Amino acid sequence: MLKFVHLFKNYYLGISFIGIIAFVIQEIPYIIMPLVKPELNPIMNMQNEIKWIETVQGIFGMLSMILLMLLVRDDVNLFSIETTREKVFFTLMIVMILINFVGWTFYYTGH
Repeated sequence: MLKFVHLFKNYYLGISFIGIIAFVIQEIPYIIMPLVKPELNPIMNMQNEIKWIETVQGIFGMLSMILLMLLVRDDVNLFSIETTREKVFFTLMIVMILINFVGWTFYYTGH
């Protein structure tokens, strides 16, 4: 983690390498999409008819990426799974990522 500007309390504007890794992991299906080239690709061909929803989605999508990668705390270890709570949430995170990838696998196979 790199810290550039102190914002408040233990929070800084900086670069979170864990945040960048988390962002890249969730983007893997989109990164490999040009290589897979699914026959039916409704996600990329979808037309949004409600402009304000598209605008709000874009704003919150960018905000989540910025907060994930550029907001850091100096009182937290890089990565820790020492306590029971941390182990439970880490396990839940892995399960959710696997569910996401299973869903994308179904999508790429045309289901």
